[in-house]
Amino acid sequence: MDEEVSLRVGDAADLLGIDAKEVYRAVERGELAASHLADHGIRLRRSDVEAFREARQLSP
Repeated sequence: MDEEVSLRVGDAADLLGIDAKEVYRAVERGELAASHLADHGIRLRRSDVEAFREARQLSP
């Protein structure tokens, strides 16, 4: 089985063409799914980030 690609907030922000703070806000609003790590970081699935981009019609 293929593992889902996991992105850091900065990588997701780059992919979306937005600031990292906006990624955090989208996660807080429940618009973007994220896994919270024990070290207080978060990871996002690339497929979720791409779906968010398509839903928001953001260009890469």
